Amino acid sequence: MQYYTPPEPDTFAGDAMPFYHDGTFHLFYLVDHGHHSSLGGLGGHQWAHATTTDLIHWEHHPLALAITEPWEGSICTGSAFHHAGTTYAFYATRRPDWTQHLGVATSRDAVTFTKHPPLASPGPRFSPIDYRDPFVFQDPDTGTFHMLVTSALAKPVVDGYGGCLAHLTSPDLARWEVQEPLFESSYAGPPECPDLFSWNDWWYLLYSHGLVTHYRMARGPLGPWQRPVVDTLDGAMAAVMKTAPFGSRRRLGVAWVGTREGNLDHGARQWGGALAFRELTQHSDGTLGTRFVP
Repeated sequence: MQYYTPPEPDTFAGDAMPFYHDGTFHLFYLVDHGHHSSLGGLGGHQWAHATTTDLIHWEHHPLALAITEPWEGSICTGSAFHHAGTTYAFYATRRPDWTQHLGVATSRDAVTFTKHPPLASPGPRFSPIDYRDPFVFQDPDTGTFHMLVTSALAKPVVDGYGGCLAHLTSPDLARWEVQEPLFESSYAGPPECPDLFSWNDWWYLLYSHGLVTHYRMARGPLGPWQRPVVDTLDGAMAAVMKTAPFGSRRRLGVAWVGTREGNLDHGARQWGGALAFRELTQHSDGTLGTRFVP
């Protein structure tokens, strides 16, 4: 699966959503047609799915989340989460009017998913066209479930800025309450595709800007966040890296390497390409690095 591209003509791999449970590494990823050009540019993305127990032998499954309704212009990036015997797939849907809304699907076997009614919409505080990429985790101390969402304030202080990670909490994965944003970006545009995990007494928050993956460090799941001197993972060509454990001591990142024309600038690169796997490394000061997967 290293540098894997779907075999159909003009078809590519987009954002990956790795997930590990009960000895199996699940790779959900967006299957893309025509570099984000499907359905009038909405994307037309769907969740593809492959699994492995050893990173060598892979089984490809039917689509985990497919477009089944006329109002689904794209099944956007999200996250998988397991709780009490159920695997949840949290995702966003881009509608034909370009607004984005959160959804959830559930499965008992992490292969066949059932969609449920829409979960949440942006509301007046956030931009209706920037409300996607939900990532869910549970605070190990309080038991509270948290959701981070790629967002932008509807009325930012400075035009073109206001990108943030919206923060919702829940006692049961069904009822969600909006909190203050967990993180606000200093860049133009929202921080995309969040990922949050703990590793050896550190917590890490990953997000992408201009497809480049950045990270922050903290001693707790909600910050305060420190910016390392080198705050990117694997460089500009490994787009939108998200991670999952593999076993009890290892963590893998999965990104995509995009088709590009001319130079390395993001603006010259087409959306979607081949999957790229990286092994995360942790230095003595808690900062992260990457290497090829053995």
